[in-house]
Amino acid sequence: MKRISIALSVLVALGMLLSACQPAVTQPPETQPPANQPPAAQQEYPRNETIYVSGAAWGPASTWNPFQPGSLANTTGTIGFVYEFLFAFDPQTGKISPWLAESGAWSNATTYDVTLRKGLTWSDGKALTAADVVFTFELGKQHAALWFSPLWTYLTSVTAVDDTHVKFSFNNPLYQEWDNYLYNLPIVPKHLWESRTEEDINTGANEKPVGSGAYLYLTNAEDRNVWMRNENWWGTSVFGKPAPKYIVDIRFSSNNVALGSVLKGEVDLSNNFLPGVATLVDKGYVKTYFAKAPYMLSANTAVLFLNTTKKPMNDPAVPQVMQRRPRRHSEHILNRSIYATIAGSIFRTLIAYGLIFWVGLQFGGVTYARTMLFTSIVLHAFTRVMVVRQMDNLSLWSNRALLVSYAVAVGLQLLALYTPLRNLFGVIPLDWRAWAVMLPVMAGSSLAGIYMTRWLLKLFPLWEK
Repeated sequence: MKRISIALSVLVALGMLLSACQPAVTQPPETQPPANQPPAAQQEYPRNETIYVSGAAWGPASTWNPFQPGSLANTTGTIGFVYEFLFAFDPQTGKISPWLAESGAWSNATTYDVTLRKGLTWSDGKALTAADVVFTFELGKQHAALWFSPLWTYLTSVTAVDDTHVKFSFNNPLYQEWDNYLYNLPIVPKHLWESRTEEDINTGANEKPVGSGAYLYLTNAEDRNVWMRNENWWGTSVFGKPAPKYIVDIRFSSNNVALGSVLKGEVDLSNNFLPGVATLVDKGYVKTYFAKAPYMLSANTAVLFLNTTKKPMNDPAVPQVMQRRPRRHSEHILNRSIYATIAGSIFRTLIAYGLIFWVGLQFGGVTYARTMLFTSIVLHAFTRVMVVRQMDNLSLWSNRALLVSYAVAVGLQLLALYTPLRNLFGVIPLDWRAWAVMLPVMAGSSLAGIYMTRWLLKLFPLWEK
């Protein structure tokens, strides 16, 4: 529900911005709703300046606290309309773009630098600076109950270099997760929040919120929330002036009631489930994001199941690979397990091949020894793969493609040994004595490789760094 609520606010706000990028018009400040106005349910707004939306709220408004994302479904615009993020996320492209921030980048493996836009302001007229960003992030360090407090398991400090520059320092950054915080953590005004109690910050209702966004809280009733355009929004000069002066978010008692309002033109944008939407689209009663099923653009991934009946997820080894810890930014691609495997492979290979070539010389001279050596190389491919998969706790027999390719390689080698093809390769047939030597040596080499690799891992623990 959190994702749906946040995404709807952001998408509606962005849609209004992009659809009506008008030049800025200087007007007297309008940061507070007019006094003595009628109740929200009775208030009428100019239809040509108002957009009516629905589908997020399923209960009366109860909180405007941006740090209670799971409870904001009934006041959708709190995040997006009122409170903003450093960056915005586009689910269509999977990319983030600057919002409050002008730019952000990793200056090194453990330092992320953010540059804020100049001229940022709160809706009460105060300047939004780097101090507000630092304060917001440090709330997670001070209050463990906040949803973003786990960030401080790898974030070590946040520093305001000056009014528009913030430096984030990490000890072991989780890069993808950090991106998630950049476009999901709303920035709050320090001058209004620093005196609040822990209870107010964690669970307070935050009535009449003051944010930096394109809209202000106007009023609410049992069945609606009303937002009014912030005429002094800092973003007007960057993104253009939002077209609707008012946004009314209506709560319907059921999807059928919502459908009736959509058909009558009382709602402009609905996120409700509309019964029979396919028929409505075919008859031209409604317009949807997609012309065909699924019609809507999903705000989040509600649930995800992996299909283990189709390739490659039907291979039992694949889930084990997916469960491995991702490589850290500071780690080499070849970790210590690979180094140990390579070292052990070289050592045992020299011993095994040397022994086989010497035995071949005793059995039948140089040509016989060369034939035994070439055949052993083919057999040894199996042992090398076996060692690597053993180190990763993977079963050799679970990969059918690997077994087939190995069987084909052995089959081709046998054709080269016991058919006229041997004349092309300069080899001679091997008798039972050769096989009696090669097979045990290759099996012993495989076992030696496993134990030698494990021994090297214990002997050189610094390879892990």
